[in-house]
Amino acid sequence: MFVMPTDLLNLIENKLSELEVSNSPSMSIPGYKQWNILDNPEPAPTEDKSIQDLQVLIPGLEPVVDYFKQYVNAIYRFRLSILEPGHDIDWHVAHRLPRIHIPLSKVRSTFYIKFKDKMETLQLEYGNAYMVNVAYPHMVKIDDSGVRRNAFFSFDRFITNDLNKQFYYRGH
Repeated sequence: MFVMPTDLLNLIENKLSELEVSNSPSMSIPGYKQWNILDNPEPAPTEDKSIQDLQVLIPGLEPVVDYFKQYVNAIYRFRLSILEPGHDIDWHVAHRLPRIHIPLSKVRSTFYIKFKDKMETLQLEYGNAYMVNVAYPHMVKIDDSGVRRNAFFSFDRFITNDLNKQFYYRGH
């Protein structure tokens, strides 16, 4: 878990509020909307890309990307999302790389991750950024009655072994 700087949280929150009224979402299904900020595909397992290779689709969040350069080697598919009350993100697995998730609202939500022999849960709280291994089956449930606002991106690896050890957990 990383504690997010308040100015960067505010920047992301303001960008999502702006997008809600000015841009059509990249993906929209009942109860869920998503906007692509960076839409660069994840590399093949043998391909290495640097963080400088990013294709910014919606400008304004470069300071957030710059902040995470101190932690990760490369960022892929940076997105902002809204999950409406009464909706969940059902079980799925279609990812190879882990993600950083940044809750943008104080609505409590839980990540459920199924490993071969057990299920783990992760409570996501506003003000923090979390590494989540989405290469395993996972789902998200809103624990409160409000709207879940979230920023997230995939990454290939942390830039140091110490960070890898700090965030290592089963399945990563």
